[in-house]
Amino acid sequence: MPYIWDEIWRRDPYADPDDRRKRAALRTSAIDRLLEGRTQLGRVLELGCGDGSFAASVAVQPQWRLSNYLGIDRSSTAIDRAKKQPVPSETYSFQAGDIETLQFTGREVDTFFALGVLEHIEDAGAVLRNIASAGNPGSRLIISTSNTLSLMFVDRLVREARRTWPYGYQRNYKPRELTCLLHPHFTIRAMTVVQEDWRYLGSAIVDRIGHVFNRSVGRYLLAVAELNQA
Repeated sequence: MPYIWDEIWRRDPYADPDDRRKRAALRTSAIDRLLEGRTQLGRVLELGCGDGSFAASVAVQPQWRLSNYLGIDRSSTAIDRAKKQPVPSETYSFQAGDIETLQFTGREVDTFFALGVLEHIEDAGAVLRNIASAGNPGSRLIISTSNTLSLMFVDRLVREARRTWPYGYQRNYKPRELTCLLHPHFTIRAMTVVQEDWRYLGSAIVDRIGHVFNRSVGRYLLAVAELNQA
């Protein structure tokens, strides 16, 4: 059976390289603010790395110090693109793999990135249990998910009802729901809302106005969490 994201990476506007670079820059900027200088990343694993645009953005952040960076994605089309990114080959690598079934051999990761990926996995808790086995106590998980408190959530519900939603399974989270999802294995140390750029003008305006009255309103949730003590 064809994998839905292979087709998205081939043809969907979501995969536009210029757009991907802009979104990656938005993410790195927001993460940098949330880390507040705690940018010793060590051994990095990015889950659902896509076309490697985020990794390429990390590579040009001189303050982000890491020893190696492995990006994994189930889509072979995305991985083919990732391997063409302008990143140092001695430090950065990408491989095809399904994060739902990936097996780890030991405590080998200091920093996990999971940006816009767990929301597309029905049993996200099982994935978190699995990746927790690859970290050390204090290892960090930097995660972003689509926010329920956003006009884009309503847009998705409408498109799903019309059967025009192209991205398969997705679950948005509220801040408390994300905290509960992570709680068995990770403790959130910081969380913020990240607004979308102005590509979807209507939702961008509505979300920003809503954010004035409720600080949880916005396109994405972004959190830094630490792996709990065993």
